[in-house]
Amino acid sequence: MKNIIVIVIGIVIILGGIWYFTSNKSKEAIVPVETTVPVPESSGNVPETQVQNVISATDSGFSPSSITIKKGETITFMSESLQPAWPASAIHPTHTVYPGSSIAKCGTTEENGIFDSCKGLLKGETWSFQFDIPGTWKYHDHLNPSQYGTIIVE
Repeated sequence: MKNIIVIVIGIVIILGGIWYFTSNKSKEAIVPVETTVPVPESSGNVPETQVQNVISATDSGFSPSSITIKKGETITFMSESLQPAWPASAIHPTHTVYPGSSIAKCGTTEENGIFDSCKGLLKGETWSFQFDIPGTWKYHDHLNPSQYGTIIVE
């Protein structure tokens, strides 16, 4: 009887985790930061501003924890944490929520095309990913799964 109770509790915890990482709990929209980029005098085709989508991995979590971007934009994760941070698609530990992503592809020829840094980023290191599929995508720190966020691609 105790074994059945333990199994049922385990199933409830797993299903709760899946629901938590795949549901959209955050409605806050963060506007990307705009930075001025110098324009060479000889070129009239270079935009004066460039959108920078940066998410910082800090000791207390990701900042911003939610961001809205356009399809085809890139997000750069920057580690500002004393501990390594490993940004990756939800759900822990498989990283399969963003289509085509999977931790199983780390270390393979497919690694560059997945939403997974495939390693812990040390303080000051960055990793970038271009989002080409519209939707609401949860992500987490593989090394600290209690830290997570949401990327909304319009």
